[in-house]
Amino acid sequence: MASVVVVLFVLVCATTSGGGGEYSSSLVHDSPTAATASRDEAHQRIHQEEVTKKNKIAKGATAPNQDDENEFRVFIGIKTSEVGVHGKRLPEIHKTWLKEALGEKRIDIRFFTEPHRGGNRSNKNASQAEEYNASMEDMQALLVSTPGCTSILCKTGAMFKYFLEYDTTDAVSGSSMESGKPRQNPPAFFCNFDDDNYVLISNLLRVLKSYHDQGERNIYVGRKGNNDGFRLGEKFNNTLVHFLTGGAGWCISREMLERGRQHFSFLHKLGQIPDDIAVGYVVQEKAGGKLVEDALFHSHLETGLRKRLPKEEVAKQVSFGFNNKLDDRAFAITAFPDIPIELSAQEDPLLFLSLHRYLSLQKSAT
Repeated sequence: MASVVVVLFVLVCATTSGGGGEYSSSLVHDSPTAATASRDEAHQRIHQEEVTKKNKIAKGATAPNQDDENEFRVFIGIKTSEVGVHGKRLPEIHKTWLKEALGEKRIDIRFFTEPHRGGNRSNKNASQAEEYNASMEDMQALLVSTPGCTSILCKTGAMFKYFLEYDTTDAVSGSSMESGKPRQNPPAFFCNFDDDNYVLISNLLRVLKSYHDQGERNIYVGRKGNNDGFRLGEKFNNTLVHFLTGGAGWCISREMLERGRQHFSFLHKLGQIPDDIAVGYVVQEKAGGKLVEDALFHSHLETGLRKRLPKEEVAKQVSFGFNNKLDDRAFAITAFPDIPIELSAQEDPLLFLSLHRYLSLQKSAT
């Protein structure tokens, strides 16, 4: 079975080589008879594997495709900015979960941002500016410029277009939508996360691979924005749209994106509607996709999560969000897992450092 690769739209400069299993070649055959016996055993094993595959297909499993013959990969895109509150979030990602993403060969991650035009970035003091510059120096190859895009909806469409048309495994510092090699074999999933999301990479890979192994090739996975959906206006025939919130992150299978590429790549044509609702509309009305709610994705809107989620379950989740734009930080914390918070708001504005330390301690204890 092929290894799994996840592409993070924050530009990971990932490779297409797989991780995973170890191979043993320690046996040395001293005679032709031993070599022949070894080949016969190998042929029998391969034959049995083929029989098993055929039996699965006969029972209704999805037939092997290009993904199974190569690697299962996932692309993650993050919309952000180098200025304002977003510029302050990039160093927090860089110090925490991005390290795992960059170390995972099955992940490719890119950060999509408008071209910077100079001026003061995020009103940083000297210490913040030094930290920011160090982070950005490391992340330059992960930034993708989106010329002409000022709205979130336009950036989202640009991410889809980049995923479908360009080779994300060949990252170039300062790359833009006009650069990059043509796409040869897109990853199995496209994932979108916000720059205030903490993503547990290994769990994301595990969850998406599980869906993939079940034969799911037409899915839209994440957490619902609300249970009732959102009713669009007359322009959209008053359609009731069920959608997944961008605050928790969501992932779409490659097959669905390719089938609806003319709609996903040009979301800005839908007009002034929120990007997550726009994506839900295209999935539901244009691509005929299947919405799958997964409780392991979490957003900053889940008031009460701190009391509801057991501590021993925190390390098993896929994503968390934190709203550092609220004046009431204590209220924002109620939508974050119940972990020790030992740093000030200045030292840990998104609580990413606190969560990162907690997860590291949990991992070392197992």
